[in-house]
Amino acid sequence: MQVGDVVRYVVFPWEESTLEDYWFGGLIDGEGTMRKKERGGIELSITQVDGPVLQRVIDYVNKNNIHYRLEWDKRKYGIFDGKKHFRKLPVGRIVIHRMADVFNIIGKCRPSRFIDKLCWEGKSLPGRNTGLAWSK
Repeated sequence: MQVGDVVRYVVFPWEESTLEDYWFGGLIDGEGTMRKKERGGIELSITQVDGPVLQRVIDYVNKNNIHYRLEWDKRKYGIFDGKKHFRKLPVGRIVIHRMADVFNIIGKCRPSRFIDKLCWEGKSLPGRNTGLAWSK
């Protein structure tokens, strides 16, 4: 290799994990889901009722420059398993959809449920659509 050559990377190395990272990993263990999309990559999502915990999740992803979208379920009630469930507050869902961000979170936050899940197998490397996968 020579100065000026480009190297393909999957994620940038992350700094040492903090207490907040481990909190986020624990939240993913309790409230998170991960799915392989038929087309494209994978999605990691966290669902939480509107309030201080959801706001802390939003603050975390913003502080860590994680790309996400926020979806709202504003249904007042639903029937699940034959029982009515009433809600007073909307439920927010943070969806992290860039594979590099998901890799970074899994590595930095270490959620136990997803450490051994290989949802990314058979998918292309991160950065194909953004072009942000090469470094000098």
